[in-house]
Amino acid sequence: MASKLLFVYNANSGKLNSLFGIAHKIISPSTYTCELCLLTHGVFFENIDWKNFKETSSLVMEFFHVNEFLKIYSDEEYSRINFPAVLSCEQDGGVKEIFSSMRIQSFKTPTALIDELKLLEYCWGV
Repeated sequence: MASKLLFVYNANSGKLNSLFGIAHKIISPSTYTCELCLLTHGVFFENIDWKNFKETSSLVMEFFHVNEFLKIYSDEEYSRINFPAVLSCEQDGGVKEIFSSMRIQSFKTPTALIDELKLLEYCWGV
């Protein structure tokens, strides 16, 4: 069982990057490169269904922009991951991919992502 899930957005942190991301979502949402962000956030705010799930889930979740993740998990192996991704941080310190970028692309709604996470929650017995 994973000790926590790591959600890594395919965007860099910082106010300027956030402003560029907002503009990109407004001007050309179909070319925005972080499908995880599109599922969990609207243009300006966190999706309400996602926010409610996070607040009620027993899963331990941690959220990163890609640059923040790679500062902490600097191993070359992790820099090869296609982001966005959902990873599990195992109790032994290892990191394992749970949802690849391609899998995240397959979720067409926040509810689809939430349903998969609820299934993980059930299977892991947390």
